[in-house]
Amino acid sequence: MSKHIVCLICLLLIVAAPAFGAAPPPDAPLTLDEAVATALANNPAILKAVANLGSRQESSRAVRGESLPRLATSYSYASLSDSPYGIFNGEKVAVGARDNFAWDLTLTQPLFTGFALSAKKRMAELGIESGEVERQLAVLELTAQVRFAYYRIFRQKQMLKMRDETVAQLAAHVEDARHFYAQGLIPYNDLLKSQVALSNAEQARLQSRSDLEMAVARLNTLLRLPLDRPTEITELKPAPGTIPDFAPLVAEAEANRPEMQALQLALEKSMQQARLAKSAFFPQVDLEGRYARSGDDPGATTNDYANDHEASIGVKATWTLFDWGRTRAQVTNHLHEHEALAQQLEQTKDDVRLQVKQSWLHLKVAQANIKTAESAQDQAEENFRITRLQYQKSLATSSDVLDARGLLSEAEGNSCNATYGYLSAQAELERAVGHGVKQQ
Repeated sequence: MSKHIVCLICLLLIVAAPAFGAAPPPDAPLTLDEAVATALANNPAILKAVANLGSRQESSRAVRGESLPRLATSYSYASLSDSPYGIFNGEKVAVGARDNFAWDLTLTQPLFTGFALSAKKRMAELGIESGEVERQLAVLELTAQVRFAYYRIFRQKQMLKMRDETVAQLAAHVEDARHFYAQGLIPYNDLLKSQVALSNAEQARLQSRSDLEMAVARLNTLLRLPLDRPTEITELKPAPGTIPDFAPLVAEAEANRPEMQALQLALEKSMQQARLAKSAFFPQVDLEGRYARSGDDPGATTNDYANDHEASIGVKATWTLFDWGRTRAQVTNHLHEHEALAQQLEQTKDDVRLQVKQSWLHLKVAQANIKTAESAQDQAEENFRITRLQYQKSLATSSDVLDARGLLSEAEGNSCNATYGYLSAQAELERAVGHGVKQQ
């Protein structure tokens, strides 16, 4: 394994030190940073990217070896049915042995390959760079997924808390209604309305518990923890700040997004592929040295009919003069691929700018929604408080209380969704801009 890959794995281990290996205790709240670190250390997508990077590193070493001398050897044995002979003055004269052994050593050093070797080296280097970009993309995607999953748990916990409060308040209201009915102050159908509302609230609470359990399972899956592990998260207190300017975000996205870098590397690779194809237009020149032995014993040390050894050195040139346009077609093909990638890069730039714009607008809307939702929740809480007091003094009906509680539930849900929307919009913008991918 190369030093580059070893250093990369060590970096991941350092970043994820609190999470790698043994998971934190179930009763210990998991911070967002710890969740991301655990996912980066354990998730198969990241480990796959690291393995692919190691594979490309080894491929680069193999390409570098093509420019170095190559040593080859061969050994052969042949047994003839009759000993070779020649006829001189009417008589048979032996000219070779019946058993023939031969071996040789050949050393070949490429001198000129039509720039094929330099093109292959650069392509191998680009492969390593592309592998690193793929790892960065996996990090970016996984980080965003963990953030969304973490925020969803926060949302579901808030929703369950709201459902618990709703059930408690409606249960208290049912007791009031039951007491008023016993005194003959309200009709029976008012009591029934209250009981139905309580039953519906209890069903909604059960659904919220199921949603929370599913959200935890989703995070556990990303963190490679047991699916039913009761993972706890820390409380979040989002504090909306100043919305960043749009133009710098676009510039940062164009510089950071792995998708952009991957296409830029692919562009250069297509040019190197065309260069490699063009190498067939040139001759390939090799320096070749050879040492050979032949004889009638296994070691080829004795030969009564010829030299038992021979050494030579020379230059060999190979040049394909005509191939029916195959090489030219290959070069043209790679040039067309280069043009297609250039256009894809421009399209990706447009897509990235649009993603940043959309995420930026989502964040602006989400920030505004938080203030509106919080104000509406305060008003709904006060309305419910007043309506309950009026009901207890027989100044309001049970329907009024249930309507007020319904408005409060809607306002609490909107507030919870606004907070979740703001956190998600932040994560979405981070993903669109490519923040933090180079630091992982």
